Amino acid sequence: MKNVIKILASLLFISLNSCSSDEPQNPENNSSVIIKADGTTSTGVVFSPIDNTSFFLDFIKYEIVDSHLEIIGYDPIELAEHVRPYASVTYQGVTYQTRVIRRAVFYNCNRLKSIEIPNTVISIEKAATGSYGAFEGCTNLTSVKLPEYLETIGWSTFCAGLTSISLPESLKTIGGGAFYGCTGLTSISFPESLETIG
Repeated sequence: MKNVIKILASLLFISLNSCSSDEPQNPENNSSVIIKADGTTSTGVVFSPIDNTSFFLDFIKYEIVDSHLEIIGYDPIELAEHVRPYASVTYQGVTYQTRVIRRAVFYNCNRLKSIEIPNTVISIEKAATGSYGAFEGCTNLTSVKLPEYLETIGWSTFCAGLTSISLPESLKTIGGGAFYGCTGLTSISFPESLETIG
C-alpha cells in the first residue's frame, strides 16, 4: 500500500510540474507580454531596448507616451509578413496598453502582408502635411483586422493591396483618402457611429 501511495504521489508531482511553466497559458494569443528584468520576455519574443521610453518588441517599435504605448516604427529587415502587435506590455514593472498607431509607421513596408491590430488601439493617426499614412505604400498588405474599439482612422491610411476590411461599430472619424488607391477593395460598409468623413 505504501508503494502505491508513493507512486501516486510521484505521478501527481510530475503532473503538477509539467503544468507549471513560464510559458503563456495560450501561446496562440500574444495579446500581452511581460518584459523581465534580464531582458527576456514571457512569450519568448525578441526584446531590444532603445532608451527609457522606447523599445523594439518582436521587431515593432513601441514608445511609452504618458501612461500608454504607441506604435512608432518597425525593423525593416526583421519584421514578419504577418504581424500581431501586443495589446499590453509590462515593462519595468508597469503595464501599458497600446492605444495609438502613429502616422507613417509602416510606410512603404512591402514585407507586410497582414496585420491584426489589438483591441486596445483607439486611433490610427492621420497623416500630417508632408507625411504619409500608417500603411500607405504597403503594396503587399491585403488583410487588416481593425480593433473592436477603434475610433479614428487618419488620412491616407491604407494602400493599394487591400482587398477587404471590416469597419468597427465604434468608429467615429475617417480621414480623407483613407482608402485612396485601394483598387482591390470592391466594397466597404460604414458604421452608423461614423460622425466625420474627410
